[in-house]
Amino acid sequence: MACTSCRVPRAVLDEVAKLTRDNGMSVSMLINLLLDAHLRGQGRPGYDELAPWYPDYVMRRGQSNRP
Repeated sequence: MACTSCRVPRAVLDEVAKLTRDNGMSVSMLINLLLDAHLRGQGRPGYDELAPWYPDYVMRRGQSNRP
């Protein structure tokens, strides 16, 4: 697992946070979905190939069966 950060304008992050709250997800989950969609859109492997253990990791809030 890796952690990263990015710089976005506060107004943009506030709007994204509202969107994610309204949809019952975290900002982190939205970013992961966007990354997966972008990889697949570029013909690259997505999360299902690169990290098939990731859904279990997310659902267990950090406890994973990762090999």
